[in-house]
Amino acid sequence: MLTKPEIACAIIEGISSVREDEELQDFVVEVEGTEFKCHRLIISACSGFFRGLLRSGMKESQKQRTKLEAVSMETFASILETLYTGCDNLTRDNVLNVWLAADQLQITFIFNNCVDFITNNISKDNVIETANKLGSDLILSHVRDFVTKNYEKFINTDTFLCLRETYLLDIIKSQDLVVSTEDIVVESILKWVNNGSLNKS
Repeated sequence: MLTKPEIACAIIEGISSVREDEELQDFVVEVEGTEFKCHRLIISACSGFFRGLLRSGMKESQKQRTKLEAVSMETFASILETLYTGCDNLTRDNVLNVWLAADQLQITFIFNNCVDFITNNISKDNVIETANKLGSDLILSHVRDFVTKNYEKFINTDTFLCLRETYLLDIIKSQDLVVSTEDIVVESILKWVNNGSLNKS
C-alpha cells in the first residue's frame, strides 16, 4: 500500500494540534518529577514498552499513569516531541541518551534513526569512544568498517595509540583493511608498541 506524504503530514499535524491544545489526554508519564500528559493510543502505537504496560492490566494502566526511571526529563521530552510531530531533533549532545531511552522504551524507528545519526557522524577521533559507549553490534560493525577503510588516517590519531591489543589485532587481520602498502601496517604496529600501548592493554 502506497503512503501519500501529504496525507501522512496532515495526520501528524492533527496529532500535534491535539497535543498542543491538551485535548483528550488520558495518560501521565512522570519523569524526574515532571509530568508529561500523553495519549495512550499514540505512545502504545509507537512504543513496545508502553504497549505492553497498557495491555498488562497492571496498576499503572488502571491508574492511567506511570513513572519512568533511568531516563532524563530532557530525553523523554525529546522523544515525545518526535512521537507527536515526526521531527528529527537529534544532536551530537543528545543522541546517546535518546538511543538508550529508545532501546529501553522499544521505539524501533527512533532507535534506528539514532543508529543512522551515529554512524553518519563517526570521525577518526571519536570512533572508539562511540563504539565503547554504545556496545551495539550494529554500531561496532560500522565502526570496524570505518577504521579498516580509513586506517592510514586513523593511525595518526591519539585514539589509535589507546587501542586495546585485541581490537588492533582484529583490525589488522581484517580482509577489508585498506592500506597502500603492507609497510604501513608494520610501521603502525611499531608506533603502537613504542608508545607503550602493549603494556596498557
